[in-house]
Amino acid sequence: MQIFWEVQQESLLRTTQSWDILGVPQDHFLVGGGHRGGCVHPKSGVYVRGIWVQNANMPGSLMCFAGLDVDGRDRNTVCEQKVVHAVGKLFYYCTNRDQLHTLLAPLRGKSASSKETPTSWLLTGGRRHFLNRLTEKEWYKDFVWHKVFDVPKGALFVSSRTTESTDPFSKWAAGFLAKKGTPLHPIEPGADKLLFPEVDEHTLKERCFNFLNPDVEDDSDTLVVMDVLEFMTRKSMR
Repeated sequence: MQIFWEVQQESLLRTTQSWDILGVPQDHFLVGGGHRGGCVHPKSGVYVRGIWVQNANMPGSLMCFAGLDVDGRDRNTVCEQKVVHAVGKLFYYCTNRDQLHTLLAPLRGKSASSKETPTSWLLTGGRRHFLNRLTEKEWYKDFVWHKVFDVPKGALFVSSRTTESTDPFSKWAAGFLAKKGTPLHPIEPGADKLLFPEVDEHTLKERCFNFLNPDVEDDSDTLVVMDVLEFMTRKSMR
């Protein structure tokens, strides 16, 4: 059992609310086991109130939480869903948001101005698979979009697949919405498809309809007008 270790604060994601932390073992040292060059590091795993409980859900990581409930007959397991929620909470209340931005930046893909896609310990070694569990949650996606990456509210994620689409409606709708002030956020090559999904045709129709017919409230009428709008656009562009 490895409980006490010296923490290098600059290499951790942490929150002051409950002292939850997330990092990698090689950046830290056991007390009395050497410092800055010592070879004794804490064991990766899930720690609850300072005590190692189980192997890390994010392989090779230190996942330390103060408020998790320990499960199992021998009190040696933690429900994965609880760990997912705890990591999401840690991100949300993270005190070093700039570092979180840097660690999650590879999810945005490779920008035209960069020579290569950045790398991050948070997204390697099987850890990305765990984070995909978080990405399934709408509140987490909203947090990463707007609080970490500063994506404008109401933005649509698009690539040339939409803006230069061979489908007349999709291309027209993207241009129309841009002129109306809707932010079109470019999807970079290699961007995470779960976090940055290409806008679909239904959403394009719905957004266009909201500009053209803002006072219609009946959902059935909305669908009819959206279909007519799409039909007329495609017909006029043939």
